[in-house]
Amino acid sequence: LFLPPSYSKHYIAPAPWQYWSKANEIVITTSSPVPVTGTIKKSDGTFLTNFTVSQNAPLIHTFSGLPKNAPAFNLNTVITGAGIIVEATGSIAVNVRNIASDNLGTDGSDADIKGNASLFSFGDAAVGMLFRVGYYREGVLSVESSRPVYSIMAIDNNTEVKIGGVFVTTLNAGQSYLFNANIGTLIEASGQAVMNTGSIYDAPGGCGDGAFNPIPPISSLGKEYVIVRGEGNTVAEQSTIIAIEPNTKVVVTHFDPNGIEQSKNNYTLVAAGD
Repeated sequence: LFLPPSYSKHYIAPAPWQYWSKANEIVITTSSPVPVTGTIKKSDGTFLTNFTVSQNAPLIHTFSGLPKNAPAFNLNTVITGAGIIVEATGSIAVNVRNIASDNLGTDGSDADIKGNASLFSFGDAAVGMLFRVGYYREGVLSVESSRPVYSIMAIDNNTEVKIGGVFVTTLNAGQSYLFNANIGTLIEASGQAVMNTGSIYDAPGGCGDGAFNPIPPISSLGKEYVIVRGEGNTVAEQSTIIAIEPNTKVVVTHFDPNGIEQSKNNYTLVAAGD
């Protein structure tokens, strides 16, 4: 099977940390047996590298620089060139990985980048104008008092951004804005944009890690989802369901590993954003 043609261009909003150090790498794959070529750029258009991929021949590109020379972003300010744009001649899948782990040594500290995070780009499905922010848990996430960080990156010039109905800034194409907000807060953009959710340091138990992932726009959302448990604990493995419309009735059905229904719970989310 081939990826749809609409996945030839990927806009990736910033993480809470900067991508521009050797603690980050980007992986690009394709199902096409014919070579697919493309470019990786910063969101301000700065060229980074060309690439060629084909079936069974992925690209793994590690960014350069030290984490201590690319400190974590400040919140509530307009940032230029913090995101990534990957464009190809055919359909591609894009994964951005934070590979810092805990072995930075003299290269930097946890305040710059924590490590062990992985983002899979949603391609065209990530682009929209209305979003509800969310994270798998709320409040203070670690002893560093970090909270979930949300980022928005404009694709169009003169994109006005509202958070919870309040105007906060205007972004030109490739510019970004990082902020804290309560889960379920409505984010409105007057032009096309992409968003990420994440944390520079999340410690649900034991050692902490970084975290980031795209937030799909409301236009890409559906009504049925399959959630698969991993091997984490009950703190780290939580699921958050956010209503886009008022009086949303939610049915959560639990299955055993053999696919046999075990239980069913019903919930009503009264307001949009609940």
